Amino acid sequence: MKHCNHHTSDLQFLHRFFPIFEKKRLRQAFVASGFLLFICLLAASCKKQAAGFTAEERHVADSIVRAAHGIEALTRLQKQQERAGNKLGNIIALRELGKELRNESRFEEAIGFHSEGLRLAEAAGDTSEWVQALNNIGTDYRRMGVLDMAQEYHTKACMLSEECSDTSFTARKNRVVSLNGLGNIYMTLGNHERATELLRRALKGEQALNSDIGQAINYANLGSIFEQQGKTDSAWVYYHLSMAHN
Repeated sequence: MKHCNHHTSDLQFLHRFFPIFEKKRLRQAFVASGFLLFICLLAASCKKQAAGFTAEERHVADSIVRAAHGIEALTRLQKQQERAGNKLGNIIALRELGKELRNESRFEEAIGFHSEGLRLAEAAGDTSEWVQALNNIGTDYRRMGVLDMAQEYHTKACMLSEECSDTSFTARKNRVVSLNGLGNIYMTLGNHERATELLRRALKGEQALNSDIGQAINYANLGSIFEQQGKTDSAWVYYHLSMAHN
């Protein structure tokens, strides 16, 4: 596991996958949000146990939250979990409520709930939920078209995943989600070389997880890049690979 005195390599990673970081406006935004402090605290956060939550506790909390369908039911459950002092249940309810709101294009509300989940997960030292919250906020901003903020959050998620030694399915999935998010951003920006590199890394991760849906998504994204480049034959190969996993 890496430690905080290796933050130089983290910054090199950031500069490689986040060239917009050089712009004055975004650099000021990062400083204002405590981004440099975030880098120095990565390893320390990974040393903490995940708030003492066992795999069984996570399974139970996930099951309870997933049984609540729709924004109204999730809102009631989230308030119940908060009143009961159930930290993990509250964090997971905030995560899923934010997703439901995002699916309804209520992006600002989604960011609000995901940000509260992020705050609670960070305070609890729960790295798994912390990374998921970062990725969710990145996706919220990406769906809004606010790509600089989306990059910031997906990059933080990717760096935190890289810093931690957790090799569970969820931890590995969190990492590939961040790579896919960054790849989609670069694809939107027209930086096909960087997008391809990130999406291939995400695809490799999904293959290791044996995730058909994940592979289908990344094959389709790579196919879209080839299509945008006018490489029709290669695009169809990847589209067919995507359909094979869909």
